[in-house]
Amino acid sequence: MHEQHEKLEEILASFEQPDNRLLQQKIQQWIAASAENRTYYEEVKRIWFTGNVPGDMEYDIELEKQRFWDRIDGETPATPVRKIHRFRNIAVAAVILLVAGIAVWQFVRNNRSPYSTLETARLGRDSVVLADGSKIFLHGSSRVRYANSMKGDKREVWLEKGEAYFEITKDPQHPFIVHTGSMAVEVLGTSFDVRITNTGVSVAVATGKVGFRAVNNKANAFLTPGLTGAWSNGDTAINVTTSSNQLAWRTGVVKFFDAPLTEVLATMEHLYEVGVDIDPALQQKRVTATINNLSLEKIIVLLQSGLDIRITKLNSTTYKARPAR
Repeated sequence: MHEQHEKLEEILASFEQPDNRLLQQKIQQWIAASAENRTYYEEVKRIWFTGNVPGDMEYDIELEKQRFWDRIDGETPATPVRKIHRFRNIAVAAVILLVAGIAVWQFVRNNRSPYSTLETARLGRDSVVLADGSKIFLHGSSRVRYANSMKGDKREVWLEKGEAYFEITKDPQHPFIVHTGSMAVEVLGTSFDVRITNTGVSVAVATGKVGFRAVNNKANAFLTPGLTGAWSNGDTAINVTTSSNQLAWRTGVVKFFDAPLTEVLATMEHLYEVGVDIDPALQQKRVTATINNLSLEKIIVLLQSGLDIRITKLNSTTYKARPAR
């Protein structure tokens, strides 16, 4: 929050200097860094321009400050401002907004929307504690929307993309539901992981019991610790297995027993958010191993030495697996 307040002067400067390309680029990069930054910027812009017209305007500073506070509080604006003197100094404008900055942010966070959004970049990790004490841990390239308060009959969140691990505070009177669009996960108090891919949704359970159901058909399953339920787009049933490594990004442990190399590489792709192009000649190779908290580079060395293969880095997100010779 402190960062947003420090940005107020630059935001206002960007309103006054639309032709300053360097400043405009800097502000746009800051806005793109998070959903909260964008929300804050849009609210400051809305409040400022509904009462101020950029350019050579003339203001009574005290009345203008009152109008700004009135717009924040939702009250009727003060009497139109009398022209007294020119107000072109952006620093003065910044002082006015800086005084009201905390009120603006609280207004956006608490009054305008009952929901908040948490989003991570590639290889990013983040977490949030919900109003009921439940915790969400977000994998990279993921986004979750959640209610700022949990006061209804149901506690609900929306995983909009990517993957999240949930530790849910037990409350038998208020079921906790994770929506993914096509699927819903319902629990009373447990820990589990939900992952959205291009082809479907999967749920892996660490503790407790989880209900996993499709929204538009009869596909459903009850999952207990150690089980993973996977649903592919259009399926009428949920496939339940015991051999998933979906929780590995949380536990730091991956296990393979006579697993095809394609499965091992798919796990690498999941954990480290990379793509691995495998040569067809390697698809019959099998792997049995338990790997604890190893980096991607160490896993590559292990696979190369154990399977007589070569894994080459093509760019920052893509690898190629082929026979060593």
